Amino acid sequence: MIGQTLSHYRITEKLGQGGMGEVYRAEDTSLSRQVAIKVLPDEFAHDAERLARFEREAKLLASLNHPNIASIYGLEEHEGKRFLVLELVEGQTLAERLKKGRIPVDETLDVCRQIAEGLEAAHEKGIIHRDLKPSNVKVTPEGKVKVLDFGLAKAFQGESSAPDVSKFPTLTSQMRHAGVILGTAAYMSPEQAKGKAVDKRADIWAFGCVLYECLAARRPFDGETVAETMAAILRGEPEWDALPVETPPGIRRLLRRCLARETVRRLCDIHDAWLEIQDSGAVPEAEPAAGRERQFLRRWSVPLAVALILGFTTFYALRYWSRRPAPAGVTSLVRFGMPVTLADKRSAMLAISPAGDILAYVGEREGNQQIFLRRMDHQEATPLDGTENARGPFFSPDGRWIGFFADGKLKKMSVTGGAATEICEAVDGKCGSWGADDTIVFVPRWASGLQSVPATGGKPKNVTTLDAAKGEVSHIFPQILPAGKAILYTVSPGDVTSMDDAQIAVQRLEQPEHRILTLKGTCAHYVATGHLVYARKGKLLAVPFDLTSLQVGREAPDTILDDVLTDHTGGFGHFAVSTTGTLAYVSGGVVKGDQFLALVDRNGVPRPLLTDVNFCFSPTYASDGRIAVVKAAANDDIWIIDPPDSEPSRFTFGGGDNQSPVWTMPKGDRIIFAWGSSGVKNL
Repeated sequence: MIGQTLSHYRITEKLGQGGMGEVYRAEDTSLSRQVAIKVLPDEFAHDAERLARFEREAKLLASLNHPNIASIYGLEEHEGKRFLVLELVEGQTLAERLKKGRIPVDETLDVCRQIAEGLEAAHEKGIIHRDLKPSNVKVTPEGKVKVLDFGLAKAFQGESSAPDVSKFPTLTSQMRHAGVILGTAAYMSPEQAKGKAVDKRADIWAFGCVLYECLAARRPFDGETVAETMAAILRGEPEWDALPVETPPGIRRLLRRCLARETVRRLCDIHDAWLEIQDSGAVPEAEPAAGRERQFLRRWSVPLAVALILGFTTFYALRYWSRRPAPAGVTSLVRFGMPVTLADKRSAMLAISPAGDILAYVGEREGNQQIFLRRMDHQEATPLDGTENARGPFFSPDGRWIGFFADGKLKKMSVTGGAATEICEAVDGKCGSWGADDTIVFVPRWASGLQSVPATGGKPKNVTTLDAAKGEVSHIFPQILPAGKAILYTVSPGDVTSMDDAQIAVQRLEQPEHRILTLKGTCAHYVATGHLVYARKGKLLAVPFDLTSLQVGREAPDTILDDVLTDHTGGFGHFAVSTTGTLAYVSGGVVKGDQFLALVDRNGVPRPLLTDVNFCFSPTYASDGRIAVVKAAANDDIWIIDPPDSEPSRFTFGGGDNQSPVWTMPKGDRIIFAWGSSGVKNL
């Protein structure tokens, strides 16, 4: 078929052949792109069953959308030939890579972690692969893993239990090719080999086979014939001593659980394999934190903009921290610098995945602001392309997605990369929380209540309502509490000048009213030990909290940390907590202002005014020399100064962001100014 054209696809090269068809490289002449074409062989053109399976493959692939699964572009027909148009994945298969020998442990774990992520996405849709093997896994030159060929996948429901060897993976049209038969049979689960019904645990068995082969450069079950291979699967045991000595104990344990012959003893969910790989892929314990820090600093031999600190903490120790030293082994601290400048300290810029294995932060490098990810088992942080101008990152409960705000939209993106997906409008989105039911609660703009939207997209709904009678200006920093029945958030009252005096509220989702807790502070997070941790005046505080009654255990908090970067104008406390008890925070204490109001005489000598505030702006003179200026605070207010010696006096008292004061002329007895989003006021 080389040189032929199917519809508007010009065939240029044959890539391979399997039980479900021949695969070719082709040029899409209408869109000028390279694609893969899978053509059903002519010998099966009139086989109704095979045609139905071919069409089913297209539908299954179309329902899968994940960075670690090769995409489908279409199912087409040309002059009686049926073919799939697929994503062309460049690179080499694992089978080709393994011809060079075993794959290093760290590289193996990275590859298999991505395989697990792809399988999990399929399993969540009720789809099993049934033919996972090294030749069906490709690694791109950039290190991205793609699982190929879901042609033999079946939905969990409707799986036939009737033994039929002719329907085993690749033991169909390729019976005459012994290498192909052995290559596939070696990865069959025992229940497949017996012709029994299979579920997702068959994929877990095959995953274990692939993981073992990458580490040992040999298959766990092999033989010179199909019969010998089947016998090894049904009665044999892998040669565990063939694994390299540096294989982590957790990975050895994972392999035994994946390759358990009895399904009841086998790992039940591929996500558990993902977790084990994440844990086992961490920096070895033998290397001290100080050594890791020195290694990182040597690698980035440039001035680092800011220090970030990770405290790997068992939060059960919270109640003791302010009273006695933490027990040995409870807390370890890792300090490291970042090769970028952290973005605006007056916006949300830090998040940690629920498992505590990925840190996300908003940074600037070479003038570009975007999200950077640092996996805890890596020394480097990498930019997440497609997150330009982002702010307010937050993770999905499974840690596979990251939500953020950019360009007036709420968006999401896979942590492994790919295109960003727009979820809904968020004109000035601030921060959000992703619930276990795939609902996101977020702040659409300052001076508003909270809204919710499905993570798949849709029209946002109001979740909370500002209590105007109590002078509430904004609801911010939401956290969906465990079980998804209530939310925790910060209330910004209109009469405070510092978010250190903001209020922390809790609200059951089935109720319209919220309840203010007896706490002063911001950015409250619930942690699994039954505590609320929150920020105030550069400190991280904690109090016991009961999830059933939604009440704090006592009003007097314990101080956990006293050097957390906080902003008392916007209320941002730059820390994040994982469900596993990992605490990440930016050190620095209270954000210091870098602007102030000053009078400058004719000789150019400045005399500062309002030096006790973070910064001020929009000063304007009255005819009699008085100055109206906006003082930045939790609620921007207008202050009046009568130079040279009078103390500043507050002119407006909260209720919104007051901006751009203008004196009336000629008497200067009134001030016109912009008031939040509600228009213009004249006082």
